[in-house]
Amino acid sequence: MGTKLRKFSRSNGTKGMVSFLIVIITIGMLLQFSFASDTGISLDNYKDKIYSESNQCAQDIRNAMCSIVYSDLSFSQKDDNLIEFYYQKGDEVITNVNDNVKKNNSKEVNVYRTYFEKFKNNYYYLKNGLWVNGITKESILAFDENYNGEMNIIAFLAFPDSYFDMKQIHLDKLRNSFINHLVAAGVLAMIGLMLFLYLLLVAGRRYKDDKVYMTVFDKIYSDVLILAYLIFCDSIGNELWVDIFEMYNLVGGILLSVTFTIISLIVMLSITRKLKAKIFIKHSLIYKIYQLCYRTGKDIYQYLFFGNLYRTTSQTKTLYYRQLIVCTIASVSFLLTIIFTLMQTPLLLVTPIIFVVIIFWYIKGNAGIYQKIDKGIEESLEVQMKSERMKIALITNVSHDLKTPLTSIISYVDLLSKEEGLPDTAIDYVKILQIKSDRLKNIVTDLFELAKSTSGNIALEEEVIDLKRLMEQTLADMEDKVKVSELQFKTSLPDSPVVIKSDGKKLYRVFQNIIDNALKYSLKNTRVYINLEKVNQSVVITFKNIAAYEMNFTQEEILQRFYRGDQSRTTEGSGLGLSIAESFTNNCGGKLSVEIDGDVFKVSITFGMD
Repeated sequence: MGTKLRKFSRSNGTKGMVSFLIVIITIGMLLQFSFASDTGISLDNYKDKIYSESNQCAQDIRNAMCSIVYSDLSFSQKDDNLIEFYYQKGDEVITNVNDNVKKNNSKEVNVYRTYFEKFKNNYYYLKNGLWVNGITKESILAFDENYNGEMNIIAFLAFPDSYFDMKQIHLDKLRNSFINHLVAAGVLAMIGLMLFLYLLLVAGRRYKDDKVYMTVFDKIYSDVLILAYLIFCDSIGNELWVDIFEMYNLVGGILLSVTFTIISLIVMLSITRKLKAKIFIKHSLIYKIYQLCYRTGKDIYQYLFFGNLYRTTSQTKTLYYRQLIVCTIASVSFLLTIIFTLMQTPLLLVTPIIFVVIIFWYIKGNAGIYQKIDKGIEESLEVQMKSERMKIALITNVSHDLKTPLTSIISYVDLLSKEEGLPDTAIDYVKILQIKSDRLKNIVTDLFELAKSTSGNIALEEEVIDLKRLMEQTLADMEDKVKVSELQFKTSLPDSPVVIKSDGKKLYRVFQNIIDNALKYSLKNTRVYINLEKVNQSVVITFKNIAAYEMNFTQEEILQRFYRGDQSRTTEGSGLGLSIAESFTNNCGGKLSVEIDGDVFKVSITFGMD
């Protein structure tokens, strides 16, 4: 159950679904904020619970005053309008007060004044471009005549209790709606945060192991990624904020928010993976520049103050002092150039001449030293090549010289084994001699072939061969050894031929050596796997077996001459089988590699296909 849950929680499908949900939740949050903003309530005026004491009430009263002064009486056309007003400019009179209030024309204004005075603190009148509270006579809002054109406007404004009751109900409704939207946004935010924390927890992880796996975005330097993200946030931040709270451009805000969320997830998850892998600082451009400066400065410091590191020979010693002189003169010339420039003296022309002379001296002197170094390298390579050729010649000659007496020994032992009347003890001795002489013959033959192969003097007979058929032939020829080995061979060969151009005899020997190696060193009653497959434009042959002993050696050691994995040397073998297989494979145009995984020994041979 735990494995299934781990596999589900760390799968790419689950991560993708959670990321999609985070984007949807982000859109939902933004919509809730937009709807909350559309109510007209904000965190600033949320504390205003009583309409008559709120800032909104004061603003509504001022808006009504402005509408009357500007002759914009559109508010009076609304069905829910309960504001009573009187407006007179010259002979023009506009009011929504009932007709039975009117008396005669000469006293009409006073009659309306008396009517509006009944509203007490909610009554206002306009006098000489100034709105005044009808009871307290306190100035509320002043207007310049440039706004109303003339100062002969008479206006009254009153707000009945029914108006405040209606506004209070509307305010309570808006506040409740505002709270609901904020609560919904908060719930979505909590869910989104938990999903985001889940993504941070499984970022870079797979169900198979706890190794941190990187993505293509993690190739971007950490500081470059963060800087680009901050620039991106700054470029769309204001526009995103405006679009979210403006219903007319809500679609644009949603698109921007989706883009912002996706990019934010990519950046945050990339940073998390780097932190888990402990490469966040090391994989940054600043750190790379620091490392470059540090290494360069360290090299310069060691070179200038520990010059003995470069004075192992007379040539490098000369180069060291020559470069030290050039650096010193170049530094002095630079300082003199600055001084002479500030002094504005003709001596400024001297420093370039000195610099050109020292560079010419440096290049000319180094040319001779480099020639000596090249000559020394050539002589050293020649000595090494001569030594290698002598080793190969020695092995070849010794192998060749051993063949003649060894052939005689084998012949006499064979004749001795056919003698009649020998005691049983002597017969046992003869059998031992036969076994050991045959083994010695194989070692000498292998050593001779390895010497020729590594020297490059081996003759190749290239032909078009079918690797599948060659493998089947090798296994068929070694069938007797396989049957008595107590091992099961499992082969996986393609149905169609696998054709390459190479030396079939040499490859037959390669396959034979590797299979023989498996027969000698595999754990009894186990399986040996042989796999032949095409990979892109190459063909790969793989041999796998379980060793009968602890493999406490490296891949490089096992391919050395005379090295045997069985350190106790209780098994047969000369330690040359894999060396010959590797050398023959290289000569045939392939590549042989060894891999050790616990008790599993794996040999891979790769050939390119035309």
